[in-house]
Amino acid sequence: MTKAELPNEGPEREIFLRALRRFSDSCQPPNLIADCPFSIDVPEGGRGCGEECIDLLEVYGSPLAEDSVEFGAGMSVAPMRSPGAHSGEAVAGVRLFDAAEIYLRDRENSNIEEWHITSLIMQLREQFIPSPEATLLVEREDRCLALCREIARRGLSPEGIVRYGFRDSFVYNMALAVTMPAIMSLDESQEGERSQLPVSPPGWGDLVDALAADASTLGLSYPSDESPRRLARFRMSVALTNEFIQRMQAWLNSASLVSLLGWHAPSIGEFLGAETSRAAPEDRGTRDVQRWIVDRYTNTYLSDWGLKSLQLEWLYKKGQREAPCSRKQMAERYIRDLDLAYALSDVSCKRDPADETSVALNSMATELVLAGRVASAAELLEMAVRKDPHNPSLLNSLGFCLVPQDPKRALVDLERAYELGFTATMNLCNRLYALLRLGKYASVLELADRAVAEWGELDQGRLILWDFMASSPVVKRSACPRCYVRDIALYVANNYGDDASRRRWRDFAKGHKA
Repeated sequence: MTKAELPNEGPEREIFLRALRRFSDSCQPPNLIADCPFSIDVPEGGRGCGEECIDLLEVYGSPLAEDSVEFGAGMSVAPMRSPGAHSGEAVAGVRLFDAAEIYLRDRENSNIEEWHITSLIMQLREQFIPSPEATLLVEREDRCLALCREIARRGLSPEGIVRYGFRDSFVYNMALAVTMPAIMSLDESQEGERSQLPVSPPGWGDLVDALAADASTLGLSYPSDESPRRLARFRMSVALTNEFIQRMQAWLNSASLVSLLGWHAPSIGEFLGAETSRAAPEDRGTRDVQRWIVDRYTNTYLSDWGLKSLQLEWLYKKGQREAPCSRKQMAERYIRDLDLAYALSDVSCKRDPADETSVALNSMATELVLAGRVASAAELLEMAVRKDPHNPSLLNSLGFCLVPQDPKRALVDLERAYELGFTATMNLCNRLYALLRLGKYASVLELADRAVAEWGELDQGRLILWDFMASSPVVKRSACPRCYVRDIALYVANNYGDDASRRRWRDFAKGHKA
């Protein structure tokens, strides 16, 4: 009997594709189907595969939707079949998603065609979003174009990601990139010349000045004291007004992709005359989907996702909306139903959404810290905290910046951040370092002891922390938080503790290598 090819059309073809899709949907980690012909033994133990079923569905086409609902005008929505009930259970043996780790691994490979979609989007964001480092990058625009071509080859919309997914980060960071170099130059005398000063993107400063010419309409007053620092702060305040931000958003809506990637400033006439009306519903829908893509592949922790992204992920998981990209791309990240439900519950219970200006200021402060300009970052955060005094994330970041020079005040801000709900391991590490700088060794061990009681809840993703072993303050760009807690406690116990505390932390360190 001769073997027949897969039928080209009709129910004879559809039955095979539907069976394959159901087979693929039911094969979820950790319960991979052992009798799949593509299933293999993996060196770490258990079964694995190359997700060939997803490749086959892409080659032959997904089956026709079952029970699609017509809405007229050629529009219909087809519910997707939800994965098996086990998808909400703990996934033993499945590697946790860590966007930063994936990006670090991929960067060692010069061929971006072999990168994960996570790394492509992260590097595009790194190159496109204005920052002290990005303004100094050589051939930045060409690199952005190469990344966009590869993202398009994977079936995603690079223009959508740039125009909508990075929208808020771009407009606020551009406002700061235009005005922050002046403040940073004033801080040179405090910090010394640690790195080359960033440059303001050409043309954008003229737009700030044009808007500042009529400061009263912005609710601002021109400074009576025209000192360089006051003038620099005034220009930053202008760049962060709704009037400037809304015109930036209008430019994002209309500029070409090449102009966006090149940061090509519009003329003053175009900028001041820009239409700043609210986005149409269809534009908001597109923007939400692109933000979902960016959140899904670049934010390791669900707590860092936007509410709309979490909602869209939930609808996708429950088969109530299509994926924003191919099934193969979606398979790069596995998200447990239970984790998603917790994140949704947590975000929904927050009374106020995160202030976008505060988020942007915090992000820029992080970039300044990484560029070695901690004094400039602290000044930026001081301004942010004055405007948003109950923001725990801002207080934690300000405390971080103040620890080397003023650990007593830093500890006040860090403890206030914790009281307001910033309970991430980053805050714990910052408080431990502040206590160490203050010489409160018993308090270091007491706080570390409390952390051990909740060891399983401590974050595992890499963090930006101070190197407590360095003779002068040095930032560690990718520190293991659990290792940090263990090592700082061991250091204090060995050097300042009694015999009992030394034995305790030496034993703990032996049993907790990471």
